[in-house]
Amino acid sequence: MLKNFLFIILFFMQIQLLAISKEVFVVSESWEEYTNKDGSGLYFDIVKLVYEPIGIKVKIKIYPYTRAVQMVKKKQADFWLGSFFNEEDYALYPKYHFDKDIVSAMFKKDKYKEFKGIETLRNQKVGWIRGYAYDEDIDIPMQINERNTRISLLKSLKKNRFDIILDDKYDIKHAIKKINFDVSEYAFIEILESNLYPAFRDDEKGEELRKIWNERMKTLIENGLLKKVYVKNDSLIDYPY
Repeated sequence: MLKNFLFIILFFMQIQLLAISKEVFVVSESWEEYTNKDGSGLYFDIVKLVYEPIGIKVKIKIYPYTRAVQMVKKKQADFWLGSFFNEEDYALYPKYHFDKDIVSAMFKKDKYKEFKGIETLRNQKVGWIRGYAYDEDIDIPMQINERNTRISLLKSLKKNRFDIILDDKYDIKHAIKKINFDVSEYAFIEILESNLYPAFRDDEKGEELRKIWNERMKTLIENGLLKKVYVKNDSLIDYPY
């Protein structure tokens, strides 16, 4: 009797999970050309290609990076884009990444006679966007300062509140262009590359969505459809496979 009762409970739980999984709620920071506020962009196109052809509707919402991460942690969203692998221990990570983050260091040219890569960051005042957790990949002591916007980072660097700022090379260039920031006194050095992943909520639904991501990405890589999305978005140079 008890076994039958448990079977019925598990059966209805599976039905409920299947119904819930007909929609996936994705949250992300806004990155121009990649995760646009209107739901367009390379990363969102990839997510839609993975889930929508198998009947799962993709719901998208833009938030600051830290808030997006917290929403997944609290199970208020299904996954966020684009996390470093194992960036947070309360998220599930798939096998397949969708892009690579190239991190640049920006600093005043007269600050260092010779920039020796990551080692130059030792004990320096280093700024980056709140929640980006570059310190998980850079294992040296730094005086870390986080800001909510790139414009705030640039202004702080100009006022010598930071020695160096770290950011995705394309994102910081978009911010510089947006405010016509004069970069004649600054240098840019690429110091780090990290793969970017969707980070799923840590429960049954997250596990199911991760499984679907891995299966579908494998298929889309093999049949060439994933590559076509990069071509469509004029981003073939970024294709990771």
